[in-house]
Amino acid sequence: MSPADLKRLNIEHFERVLTRTTDVAERAKIARFIVEELAKPDRAYPAHRP
Repeated sequence: MSPADLKRLNIEHFERVLTRTTDVAERAKIARFIVEELAKPDRAYPAHRP
């Protein structure tokens, strides 16, 4: 799995959590996680090992 795949999966996960969260503070925290994930460089993810 490539770093781009990991990033995409993390963002999709956070977006799913966001859709079922109603607490305002929790939603803000999850939204920050999404922004942080989008800003991460590929080197922040482990390299693929065969």
